[in-house]
Amino acid sequence: MAESIVRPEMINRAAYEELRAADMPEDQAKAVAAHLPDWSQFATRQDLVELRGEMSGLESRLVRWMIGIFLAMASLLAAAVSVLVAVLG
Repeated sequence: MAESIVRPEMINRAAYEELRAADMPEDQAKAVAAHLPDWSQFATRQDLVELRGEMSGLESRLVRWMIGIFLAMASLLAAAVSVLVAVLG
């Protein structure tokens, strides 16, 4: 039988352990586990709640930055208008 070419980093360890506990041969368990998704890499509900909190924090910082930029532009416009009035008036 040809030897399996499954690198250790490709194997879903949790699935492999479950398959081995179910008396599946080692090579077959490695091959099957390599094709099963590792769900631990996906976000949990708590991760999403934390992300939502971080995003609202980022949104408030963005709004503050936009207000600051708007105020800076308004003050520059007011300064330009006062210079124009002084030069033309």
